[in-house]
Amino acid sequence: MSPLVSPPPKTAEVLQVPRCDRWRILYRLQELDLTCGCTPTDQLWVMIHTPTEALLVHSVLRLFTLNRSGWLSWLDRCWSLQTPP
Repeated sequence: MSPLVSPPPKTAEVLQVPRCDRWRILYRLQELDLTCGCTPTDQLWVMIHTPTEALLVHSVLRLFTLNRSGWLSWLDRCWSLQTPP
């Protein structure tokens, strides 16, 4: 069995991601030094131990799964934020 394809540990989070993005997400999580892999049934799993790791996973998922209108909406919200005096 490939090191990328393995059953998830009991404490791993299994992520539901589009099949077309699964390997790109997996490789990006590995670049960030997160312990992750794919199951033989094509599910993506990742070990999250700290809030920083949770934020990294959230950011990667957002990067690969948010569509154009979602990015535009996010950008509009950023532009409309008021900075504190």
